[in-house]
Amino acid sequence: QHILRRRIAAVDAELHQNGLSKHHLDFVPSELPDVVKNVLFETNRVLPQLGKKSSPEDALKLLNRLRELRNEYPNVAVIWRYTAKISSKLGDNGTAQQDLLRATEIDPADISSLKMLGRLAHDLHDYKRSLDCYTKIKELSGWDSRITDIQNARYCCNGYLLALLYLGQYESILRETQDWSSEDAFKDIRGSFRARAWKRSIENSYDVSDKTHALNKAANILDDIAKQYGYP
Repeated sequence: QHILRRRIAAVDAELHQNGLSKHHLDFVPSELPDVVKNVLFETNRVLPQLGKKSSPEDALKLLNRLRELRNEYPNVAVIWRYTAKISSKLGDNGTAQQDLLRATEIDPADISSLKMLGRLAHDLHDYKRSLDCYTKIKELSGWDSRITDIQNARYCCNGYLLALLYLGQYESILRETQDWSSEDAFKDIRGSFRARAWKRSIENSYDVSDKTHALNKAANILDDIAKQYGYP
């Protein structure tokens, strides 16, 4: 009965996959061996409940099981990504980053691992690595809304511009967002970062005319965005 319940749970989880983008961090590829898929599905179930219905011990058991699976399937990038998910959730971001680096070595075109590494690197204040990750995703067309889902595209566009902002590359942002108003899918993101770049670019300037010009630019952009999308 226990095996039957686990099998039913796995089937339910796989059916739920139909509503997920392949770039969603909870997506489990259908071509994986059943033994791997079952543990990944279980991880997706346990982690959101950590501290509520699930305990750190539950997560550690899954982590140990995934590490065993890594020994059996050392070249399956998604397993390394899932060990990183658990380690990060448990507060061990250093180990999570190492696992994600391994995942991206195994599969350099794994957008999900690159996306997760880009976010984690930003949280660890490694903005250069974060920018590198989102740049690779861009090169893979991973944030082209015509190819990938819009949620993933917006997430990666935001991560890319945020990394540039934290690196102080304001001119790069201004150059990248020249056509900000022509892309409806990204207009609010690109416009708001363009406004922030204008503001940041003159914070250390003593030239009043430069400050006035930049702040007027920023204000006009934000006013346009607020009218179309609201102040939030």
